[in-house]
Amino acid sequence: MIEAACQSCGKIWKVPDATVTYRCMECGGRVGQNVGDSPGPAGVRAPRVHDAEKSAQVREFVKVKKVIGIIRTFYAAGAFVTAAQLFLILLIGAVVLEELDSGIFLAVLTFLGVTLALQIMGAIRVSREPYFWTVFIASTQTLNLTVSILTGSELFFIVVNGVFAACFWLLVQRAARLREIFREHPELLEYTQRRRGAHHQAGMKRIKAGRSGRRKELLVVSGIVLTLIPILIMVLHFATKPPSVADRTGAFAEQWTKGGPDQLSSFFGESSRVRIKSRLKRRLDQRGWGDDRPQLTAPQIEEDGGSATATYSVGGSQLITRWSYVKPEWYMTSIEFPARPASEPIGPTLERFTEAWNAGDVAGMAGFFRPEKQKKRKTKLTRMLNRRGWVGAMPRVRSNRVYRPQTGRAKVNLNTSGGIVETTWEYLHPNWVLVGFKLP
Repeated sequence: MIEAACQSCGKIWKVPDATVTYRCMECGGRVGQNVGDSPGPAGVRAPRVHDAEKSAQVREFVKVKKVIGIIRTFYAAGAFVTAAQLFLILLIGAVVLEELDSGIFLAVLTFLGVTLALQIMGAIRVSREPYFWTVFIASTQTLNLTVSILTGSELFFIVVNGVFAACFWLLVQRAARLREIFREHPELLEYTQRRRGAHHQAGMKRIKAGRSGRRKELLVVSGIVLTLIPILIMVLHFATKPPSVADRTGAFAEQWTKGGPDQLSSFFGESSRVRIKSRLKRRLDQRGWGDDRPQLTAPQIEEDGGSATATYSVGGSQLITRWSYVKPEWYMTSIEFPARPASEPIGPTLERFTEAWNAGDVAGMAGFFRPEKQKKRKTKLTRMLNRRGWVGAMPRVRSNRVYRPQTGRAKVNLNTSGGIVETTWEYLHPNWVLVGFKLP
């Protein structure tokens, strides 16, 4: 075996034949007894190793220059992830714009675009400016770590960001040493760039030769894809864009004056329409709006993502509706009617009820309930009076006390010789009706 030195790193290897040139297992250079007199790959002249000190520097250079490949890998991987994020956001941008402010959306696009440009530039320039781009990626990762801590992220993400930040700052030391070597020996920087190109020159020729027959096809396919992407975005925009809540609130205002409880309840979800229908009828009847309702003005809409509030002006008051978007439509979730001040005082109604009470007229008292409940209430009222032995001998009403009649619902306590009779009244346009009755 014969000892031969590598022309790049200076490492001594044992080779069987001094006339044959071998590849260095350490740095990929050329190993041979007379290799220093031979040209480098593709005619590139390699730097000679003259002494032990120079040989040590070259070996250190081979060791620390690995930081270039590590940092380039991280920049390339980051560029790939950022490009994927940018593509997805552009692809579904029409949907995102419905939920985000356009300024926020443009800011996100700008941030991702700048990040992608910096990552691509770092992957390209790190071989010439290893220190700057290593410090840049370390600083960026440190910023990510700081944001994770300040925003209270999970411990796992904080630890991962911390490990990456520490590793990058350790690589900064090697990048700093590599910068010093490049300053002391500029030929190493030039040789690194030229050698990298020489090693790939033959392979690139073969690749270009293989692709020459498919270049036109690739250009055609790329053009078709780039044309279809914006078309796909537009299709997704119109296919997934929710209808405007203003259209639904406008349709409700139109049905308000034309339709009845059936039409108005159709704006609610299907599961709650039956319950809402009876409630709407009651609220409308209470205000005398069964067949003749006042006109609604154009609503003031406050939209927040998939929910909205529409406020109408009606008769000097406000009608508040709340909406929620459930694909594929906006549905009303609640409706808040304005207060219903009674247009008739309750006094005359109480006088007529008191006369029927003092006369023991059960049918007359039952007539103050709602028409559809009068028969049932008459039977119940008769049973209650028989239980107390008051039929034919009703305790006379001495006085009454009325609570909150101006709200459209009043509580009236009748002071009788047999005790306090509690009654509840509700204004159902155009009369007061009895809705609650409790004997002492």
